[in-house]
Amino acid sequence: IRLSLVGSEMCIRDRLIDEQPVRSNYYRLKQVDMDEAVSYSKVEYILIDELSTTGIKVYPIPATEYVMIEHTQPITQVVVINVNGREVLQQQGSGITHKLDVRSLSAGVYIMKITNQSGEDIRVKLTKE
Repeated sequence: IRLSLVGSEMCIRDRLIDEQPVRSNYYRLKQVDMDEAVSYSKVEYILIDELSTTGIKVYPIPATEYVMIEHTQPITQVVVINVNGREVLQQQGSGITHKLDVRSLSAGVYIMKITNQSGEDIRVKLTKE
């Protein structure tokens, strides 16, 4: 686990990377403020549906509001396709990680077509609750 902190008097931002996640995890963060006050985040359950030789990681599955997509190469485009083969959502990528807003999608199963900087298309199943 690696934790990096970026801070100023007004804002502190932290990032946690689980270098070897298992398929499902429960996470809870303990925060210690400068005045040594301790607080805990709510417990978050993360299910990683796809972690393969393609270098793609997609979580959480099933999704409710957002899906995080991580790839070893920059992502240039994400297209969500419904069971009828129709494109229902399309977003331009913005680097090796991409946050996809799926709130507009109905509950169901979809296919995400993720295009990387090399022009390779990778398809990943997406379940939306």
